[in-house]
Amino acid sequence: MHNSSSDPFFHAVRHRSLSILFGVGVSAFSLLTGMSQAVFASTENPNQELPSVEDLVVLFKRDRPPLGSRTRHCAISPGMVGDRDEVWSDRPLFLWKGQANQLMVEDFYSDEMLWSQEVPHIESTVMAMEYDGPVLQANQLYRWQLLQDDAVVSRGIFSVMGGDRRAQLEGNISLLQQSLATEQASETQVALKMAEFFGNQGLWSDAFAVLYALDSDNISSGGQMAIETMAEHLCGDMVTTQGAGG
Repeated sequence: MHNSSSDPFFHAVRHRSLSILFGVGVSAFSLLTGMSQAVFASTENPNQELPSVEDLVVLFKRDRPPLGSRTRHCAISPGMVGDRDEVWSDRPLFLWKGQANQLMVEDFYSDEMLWSQEVPHIESTVMAMEYDGPVLQANQLYRWQLLQDDAVVSRGIFSVMGGDRRAQLEGNISLLQQSLATEQASETQVALKMAEFFGNQGLWSDAFAVLYALDSDNISSGGQMAIETMAEHLCGDMVTTQGAGG
């Protein structure tokens, strides 16, 4: 059986709780962090019709076709899996396949570098890194780039949701919060329902972030396996080469 506690996917980056992952100014995400202990009951109601990780994988495969090209690098999210290249969280999770030794985030129009982070050199199916730079602004366009030996090997473009769409989404999240509180859903159930909610909105980058944060706190939840399966579906067969240069 796969043991995520020893997988480098979960030790290559800093782990954060669900509350920190989604940054400041995202009070609606109290759905996952501010609910009472009664809501996060240790016993789950078997009669609740809530999604499983397998359901999320099926939804993703139905919603997002494979990219359809063989490459050494595959920038998965943000910017490749959403209908609008848009994220809800202002602290996105970056996911990719392939070797890189640096990740950079820039303002799309000014090319100003906002954040840069070294990437550990490890063997891992999917790489993940949580953004912890300056707070990203709504409706601004950003570019994130993967570099290997100072050469850009892959990139993605994304923006943080704002305006009426954000307000409407947060209203829907509040309604979902009330429903799950009434049902006394467990923390795992809440996270899976939130991941499904984001997926149904085409916000797969945020769905990945929920699954990643959940597995950081609960290694038996299956979030890692779901992410790896979705990444394999999206990126397909990767071109592999020997050596650090990829």
